[in-house]
Amino acid sequence: MLLKHHLRPRPRQLAAPAILVGCVIGLAFSPVNLWFAAAPGAYVGACALWGIVAAIRGRDPWLLAVAPAAITVHLSWAVGFTATFLAAGFGGSSSRGANATRAHAA
Repeated sequence: MLLKHHLRPRPRQLAAPAILVGCVIGLAFSPVNLWFAAAPGAYVGACALWGIVAAIRGRDPWLLAVAPAAITVHLSWAVGFTATFLAAGFGGSSSRGANATRAHAA
């Protein structure tokens, strides 16, 4: 939608791609220096803490599943956003957008 309507992304929309980049760089360089693992570790820790707080407040241990769900949603969205952005930025539209337009027109 951002690319289709030529909108500028808001900071909250750039948070997930920033987290993705931080995690990928952190994990890639963590064999060189363990301090690089701090970024992915902090992200996973923050999501785990969020899940613990949700479970305590909701008095439901199943809310602990918020942590892995949040990580999955954030990183999946970031990969899709980044792939679409890079595909559009390098002269082509993503195949997903072209297929959706064809399906909608039919």
